[in-house]
Amino acid sequence: MRLDSVRELKAELLSLPTTLMESVSATRSFTTFSATRETAGRTMSGIALGVAPIQKQYRLAVRLQKSSPLVTAMTEQIRQRARGEVDVQFVGNIVKFADQTKSSFYRKRRRPLRIGSSISDISPDFFSAGTLGCFVVRRRAPHYIGMLTNNHVIAGENSTRLGSPLVQSGTLDGGDDPHDTVGELGKFIKLRSKSRNYIDVAVGDLYEGIDYDPRQIGNLGKLTGQGDVFAIPEKATVHKVGRTTGQTAGRITAFDVDNVQVEYDIG
Repeated sequence: MRLDSVRELKAELLSLPTTLMESVSATRSFTTFSATRETAGRTMSGIALGVAPIQKQYRLAVRLQKSSPLVTAMTEQIRQRARGEVDVQFVGNIVKFADQTKSSFYRKRRRPLRIGSSISDISPDFFSAGTLGCFVVRRRAPHYIGMLTNNHVIAGENSTRLGSPLVQSGTLDGGDDPHDTVGELGKFIKLRSKSRNYIDVAVGDLYEGIDYDPRQIGNLGKLTGQGDVFAIPEKATVHKVGRTTGQTAGRITAFDVDNVQVEYDIG
């Protein structure tokens, strides 16, 4: 399939889960299940769709996070609509990984600051630490460089006030204000405790005079520029660095994957 054809099909399937459910009801003996929007939505929440590069062509990537007769039946309907050009894999539940890495490299104080290093806000109630994801450009004085990370890392799940100090390393790794202060909370998207969150993000404003390296990723090496995702070899090995998990590696089996459910508790 052409890339644009896969993307169009993916968008169509994700926008019409009730239609898929109706097709299942018409072809299978699921008389106990009504093709309601709620039923279709719950079933579709266990199916993520993306693009799978296979032998210089593209297929619809189907990543199953749940297993049930309805999920199986809907997957078959998706296969038929894609005319068999699918790559189906069961990935199961995706949850946060909170084990400590054996190496303390990413939890140490770093100057210049590096992508992947430990960072946190200051809380009077508990110690915390998370990952500095990357550096971004801000558009307001006096802070023009931002530190991109998560709400739960520097915004205390909505409880930290804008302008509050941020430290590197994070307080769980020994960071303290003012000795390790590198910036302040600049902006965050609020997390919701009773509904689905589509993003967990916050930006810290980097203080002037704090040295940083926007290209160095942990101890992996330096960024050399923007790559072409379409030029990445099939099943290429990729690496990720972070304060908690350290350096991990995996293989690319799909990209542009939507509807992935990640379990992450709030509080």
